[in-house]
Amino acid sequence: GTMPLILQTKLLGVLEDHVVRRLGGDLSRLVDVRVIAATNTNLEVAVREGRFREDLFYRLNVIRIDLPPLRARLQDLPSLIAHFLYEFANGRDCNLLPGEMERLMAYPWPGNIRELRNLIERAVLLQPCAGLAPSRFLVSPAIPPQAAPPAGSGTNIPPESTPTEVLSLEEMERRHIMATYLLFQKHQVRTAHALGISESTLRRKLKQYEISS
Repeated sequence: GTMPLILQTKLLGVLEDHVVRRLGGDLSRLVDVRVIAATNTNLEVAVREGRFREDLFYRLNVIRIDLPPLRARLQDLPSLIAHFLYEFANGRDCNLLPGEMERLMAYPWPGNIRELRNLIERAVLLQPCAGLAPSRFLVSPAIPPQAAPPAGSGTNIPPESTPTEVLSLEEMERRHIMATYLLFQKHQVRTAHALGISESTLRRKLKQYEISS
């Protein structure tokens, strides 16, 4: 939807003639491809405003699938959360704390599924797997605060700070390595440098903790 008009003209030519020319090349090549296009722009409005070619719009608009934002299909949220927990738990049995699903259902999800996926991954990496509370990473008036501990409970520690699982040093190391590894997009040299260990040690740790490389 934000493609410059000159590139829209070139794309239309490729779709019509099935011919491309490599950047810097002189020869035209025949291609046989299927094109899947996606946008979060209202193309009908863009066409009316002259920002998108009408002929390209109709050329692309063969089979159209309108995917509503996550906030408009919250009934899918439990299934999506279960899927992402399975993806990131690495075989462990991870579960949400009571009340978490209600808090997540109340969130507007401006970042859609990508935001949800990142949130679940962050929770699995940084919180005890037996009691995940992803909503604690969200800042939104739509998220109701958790109840304070009852008076006379003998503690001033807020519930967010109360541990539900004591982590071993080995588990803490595993989570730290995994978080750093993902931060550097699984680049072993940069990860090893950030952790202050050799690449061979990092590879051994990845194998030991069954972290996919």
